Amino acid sequence: MRAGPCDKLLGAKKGDAGALLLWIAAALCAVLIGVTVLNSVFSLCMVVGGSMLPGLHDEQFVLLYNRFEPERGDIVVFYSDELGEDVIKRVVAVGGDTVELRYDGEGYLDLYVNDGRVEEDYINERMTGAYIGEDTALLPGREIVVEEGKYFVLGDNRNHSTDSRSAIIGQVSREDMVGELAAVLSKGNITEFFVRLLMGGFKA
Repeated sequence: MRAGPCDKLLGAKKGDAGALLLWIAAALCAVLIGVTVLNSVFSLCMVVGGSMLPGLHDEQFVLLYNRFEPERGDIVVFYSDELGEDVIKRVVAVGGDTVELRYDGEGYLDLYVNDGRVEEDYINERMTGAYIGEDTALLPGREIVVEEGKYFVLGDNRNHSTDSRSAIIGQVSREDMVGELAAVLSKGNITEFFVRLLMGGFKA
């Protein structure tokens, strides 16, 4: 018995529906694989506080790269046992480096690494002695040699940051590092929304 026009049309619709379902299934698999890979290489973190001003702001989300080797100038997130939370700072010296803070002629402190003054156009304001307290590990005029396998980190908002200058943080080991800054997500941007959605970042 020959198929009529209606039978042909119905068969075509069934075929199209099957192809569409296969395409949707393939797309969902691709998305799931992409999300899995994304979460294995990157992680999401929310900045808390203003210690990294002016570049990073309170409650701003950042994307971290998990497979990295820290270098001077890198912004990293690490876990602090003393504070009981993740902390974000900038690496200014690595194992074997000598770190020193020296007063200039105007009462400000400059960072010296291996006896060379570090140009820091990213800091919020010039450093003063305001950070000095009972737990201070690095006093002006005193040199510290960074231990092998550890890193000396500072907040960009130098006068309002608890970092390696303090015994509370001290020198940071590689094992405690969570990731390196890969991207800063603009608050309220559509990209931020989708990255947080894909990576479960609605819980900071």
